[in-house]
Amino acid sequence: MPIVPAVRRVVLGGYVAAMLAALLMPVPATPSYLPGDFDKLAHVGLFLGFAVLAAWNARGGRGWRTLGALGWAAGLAALIEVLQSMLPYRSGDPLDFVAGVAGALVGAVLGSLTAPPAG
Repeated sequence: MPIVPAVRRVVLGGYVAAMLAALLMPVPATPSYLPGDFDKLAHVGLFLGFAVLAAWNARGGRGWRTLGALGWAAGLAALIEVLQSMLPYRSGDPLDFVAGVAGALVGAVLGSLTAPPAG
């Protein structure tokens, strides 16, 4: 049974809220036990998940779903890095943006290939 579109939108909204909280709230200095590139891997994973959900909520065929999800994810990744650069306790990083877009590209393709039927 396909998930109704309203539920998909609520899930996407909740995911975005959780992403914003995770990426914009104050954090302590990075613990020394985490690998140095953990931050980049986190950006890949977060934006992969966002792009899958965005593709599931997009209209149109696979190509439009992929492009739409990738566009929204890239825009959100850019916005988050700009906002982080404006916060005294965070810093914007162009490589975080690149990692986010890389994850979004994979997520947009996966999302468009696995999108539930429109309903």
